[in-house]
Amino acid sequence: MKGERTVEFLLERGRLEPIEVRGLKAQAEALLQRATLREATAGKALEVSDIDGAYVAAYDAYRIGAERRRFWLAKAYARQRAKGPT
Repeated sequence: MKGERTVEFLLERGRLEPIEVRGLKAQAEALLQRATLREATAGKALEVSDIDGAYVAAYDAYRIGAERRRFWLAKAYARQRAKGPT
């Protein structure tokens, strides 16, 4: 599978870090909560015309969301590996 070879290639070269598979759901949920709070913070900052603060909070929410997606992809990859070659 092409995606699996790409991940293995990146792991071997230290471009990706292996992560613990257990507890991924809880970690992803915690990240979602953090991202949601940052999004709310951005909204409140806009209400008081703090454009810089809103930008920083919104960017942080985006970054945390991307991290959550990484956990989701890791879980999907681990599930696929557990099934073995198809």
